[in-house]
Amino acid sequence: MVSKTFLKIPKKKQDRVLRAAQIEFAKSGYHKTNINDICRRARISNGALYKYFKNKADVYQAVIDRQVEGKDEYMRGVLNSEGPCIGKMRLLMWNTATETGARNDTFRILLQLGTSDMNKFAREVTRRIESTSFNNIRAILLQGIECGEVRPDIDLEMIAHLISSLCFFMYAGFVSEYHRIRLEEFFHIPFTGDEDSHRHLVDRVLDWLGKMILT
Repeated sequence: MVSKTFLKIPKKKQDRVLRAAQIEFAKSGYHKTNINDICRRARISNGALYKYFKNKADVYQAVIDRQVEGKDEYMRGVLNSEGPCIGKMRLLMWNTATETGARNDTFRILLQLGTSDMNKFAREVTRRIESTSFNNIRAILLQGIECGEVRPDIDLEMIAHLISSLCFFMYAGFVSEYHRIRLEEFFHIPFTGDEDSHRHLVDRVLDWLGKMILT
């Protein structure tokens, strides 16, 4: 939990501290990340950091909270934007609003949550992370059903979970060789992570998805 002191400092400084922590956690993992390295990157003293957070676990939790809030804000923007359902799914899969380094660090941290030594944190945050994606994607699908673009007989919950998983699967390919190879094997296209291969992959996924859900 962040302290009242942290909430009182300028937003720009809050962002700098949390971005520094995000970089270090993504690079080294939670257990190997050193508070000194976070402070050095954030350009603050150790004493200042411990005025903002009780311990490293609280710093990590704040980073996760920031990622969830940013994800929800982006997805709500997509939900409230103009255009067809499939176009909104494209925006979710073609998320260029986030700076590339920050986006990739986010997914490195989320992938780390899948390891057994992170079970404690996973129990605390996974449902909140997943519900953010699920609720927004479900709302987009409902919009599509209401306007006649999406079949009304789909299993709404199952498809929402499937699309959320596809988005995660795709972005995992940017930071994990294992998941990159899985993407290539599943969709039978090369994926190098550059703009052209990303666009090609999104087109392939949406073509497959559209055959299942569109009227």
